[in-house]
Amino acid sequence: MSRIYIYPKNDYNTLDVPNPYVLHVEENLQKKHTLVNEKPNNKGVVELFQFLPKTDVYFFNWIEDIATKRFGLMQYLLFPAFLLLAGMLGKKIVWVMHNWYSHQKRNRRLTSKSFDRMVRYSNLIITHSQRGVELVREKFPAHAHKVKYIVHPVEELFSIAGEKPVKKFDFLIWGTIFPYKRVLEFLDFVKKNPKLGKAKIRITGVCIPEWQKAEIEKHVNSNISYIDGFLDLKDIARMANQSEYVLFTYNDPSVLSSGSLMDSIRMGAKIIGPDSGAFRDLKQYSFMETFNSYDDIVDIFEGNRMFKLTNFDETVTFCEQNSWKLFGDKLFKVSDGIL
Repeated sequence: MSRIYIYPKNDYNTLDVPNPYVLHVEENLQKKHTLVNEKPNNKGVVELFQFLPKTDVYFFNWIEDIATKRFGLMQYLLFPAFLLLAGMLGKKIVWVMHNWYSHQKRNRRLTSKSFDRMVRYSNLIITHSQRGVELVREKFPAHAHKVKYIVHPVEELFSIAGEKPVKKFDFLIWGTIFPYKRVLEFLDFVKKNPKLGKAKIRITGVCIPEWQKAEIEKHVNSNISYIDGFLDLKDIARMANQSEYVLFTYNDPSVLSSGSLMDSIRMGAKIIGPDSGAFRDLKQYSFMETFNSYDDIVDIFEGNRMFKLTNFDETVTFCEQNSWKLFGDKLFKVSDGIL
């Protein structure tokens, strides 16, 4: 049994939409190990030093973004010293590589260097996309042996998954609207493309930064609707059930995996996403189609490119085989004794 420090540790009462990923990881790690940090990490990198005497393994998520946090430059400068000291003391580093590089534009040069350090100093790198394995093999061949692929875990199917109500929308775009998701670019494409002029499109999510909201609202018409706000996943699942497709409009090469993708699968949705990362990994399934350009989406909408025949039993099996309940066993199996 190892003593594990997990990062980030947030105060979920202060977050509008808490990311459950770390909570699920904690639950799985505690099957075999002890978590040493119970309170939110409010001291950043300083706290990593404080826990050195009582930690065997540091389990990091999104640690490459430390330069974008409060006192970011100071944390960035301290972090290499922590990695060196941790290595000298025999501490193990596990890092989940969620993206190929940070989505944060702030301090991009520093986050990129932090990313490189994590590849070099981690003892085990977990990725939820085969592309993550390929990229480390291409860019950091000496460290390729440390990268292990596990399909992003998925929670249980929503109870309404598999129902077949009247479809109100052709495309549902949901989730926090960041610029890299290219929602505005897709709406501009729709405006200029008469073939999608009749498509019923529902968009829901909070815009970050907020200036995108006014731009999206300019596109709202009888066919395009927008709900500004954080909705419960059950409400989004109902909208997905009323939609022909859940659509992911971005094609950012930095995106390796997506929690929203996995939630869409457990909604029982037919999904259209970019031909990259986890979307490409899963495109052999009946619930997934991928695009290289927005013209491919037009072809699917018009029926020129047929979506696979939906096999709901396949969705059920996928969720069972890649459940959070099984994630711990998969993680421990690939950890080479680190966990």
